Amino acid sequence: MIALFSLVILLQIIVLAHRATSETNTEFIFQGFKVNQSKLQLEEDATITPNGLLRLTNRHSDRAGTAFYNKPVRLLDNNSTVRSFSTSFVFVIIPSSSNNGGFGFTFTLSPTPNRPDAETAQYLGLLNEDDDGDPDNHVFAVEFDTVQGYKDSTDRIGNHIGLNFNSLSSHVQEPVAYYD
Repeated sequence: MIALFSLVILLQIIVLAHRATSETNTEFIFQGFKVNQSKLQLEEDATITPNGLLRLTNRHSDRAGTAFYNKPVRLLDNNSTVRSFSTSFVFVIIPSSSNNGGFGFTFTLSPTPNRPDAETAQYLGLLNEDDDGDPDNHVFAVEFDTVQGYKDSTDRIGNHIGLNFNSLSSHVQEPVAYYD
């Protein structure tokens, strides 16, 4: 059994949503989270550490946490054209022991931050067995996954980044790269 991880997102999250029309852009830059705490909706195990880092879980098994920007970011213009966005962030996944990985996390675009039935472990706090693959989810996630999926998973590789639409099955998977 793979132990769950402790996750720390370091330094900054930059998300920029460009509008396809002449309307203004939505932009927010977090250079640490302590001073931006009021801009986030934290749920479950998510917390801001005293040094300003966002931690989504602790070292206990079967735990999850979420952090959502608390204002809507419109990604469709009036003509139903999808706007582009970009993001960059630095994170650390710390396994609970040296011989186990963690499951991972997702950067999620969702119509609501509330995902009350989402499960931990292979569901990454995003979905559950019943709603995985449901087109009514209206969820896009960039999955940072550290283990090869369970028997029903489409994961072809262990450590990977995947693009997920309404499902934990990645439409695109690429192996991760580590840099010292």
